[in-house]
Amino acid sequence: MQNITIKGETILKTIYFFFFFYILVVLYSKFVLHFEFWEIGNENLQWEYFINVVPFHTIQEYTTFTPPAQLIDAWGWEKAYDFWHDDAIENAIKEIGGNIVSFIPLGIFLGIFQTIFEKFSWKKVFFFAIIGIIFLEVSQLLFVFIFYKLNLPGIQFEGRFDVDDILLNSTGFLIGYLLYTLLYPSVQRFFKK
Repeated sequence: MQNITIKGETILKTIYFFFFFYILVVLYSKFVLHFEFWEIGNENLQWEYFINVVPFHTIQEYTTFTPPAQLIDAWGWEKAYDFWHDDAIENAIKEIGGNIVSFIPLGIFLGIFQTIFEKFSWKKVFFFAIIGIIFLEVSQLLFVFIFYKLNLPGIQFEGRFDVDDILLNSTGFLIGYLLYTLLYPSVQRFFKK
């Protein structure tokens, strides 16, 4: 670690605090918010509905406002269409924009840590960010599978393993990291004061 002043140490502790808080918010939003208590009759969705391994498939569904085939199979066209179109534009913005925006802070934080701990190259930072994002998605897949196998009536873990989430989260990370690199000279001067 570079030699930093008392002011720099205080700022560093503040950064650690906000990074820890950010990680808790991401974990909460990826796991806790996805528990649903469904009414009887919604259990006919198969657990495969919650898995997408085809790149850009979910993004296309949201941008064309087409209900997923699994919803149509489970509920019929009319119910799936009504369900999907009730808040289609809002959901598209929330899902696509939310997946990007929620990971911009990760890029900024990792850029800051790269500046403070000079031994991390941008390649290592990128590698660990992508591994972390993939880990979150695989964890959601495990939760879906476990809760599907437990078959608790009326309780569903609604998280999804979606390769598009990996792409969108990675895009958010890259935007944050690029924003940080644009501000890097200012941050570098700040920590060396």
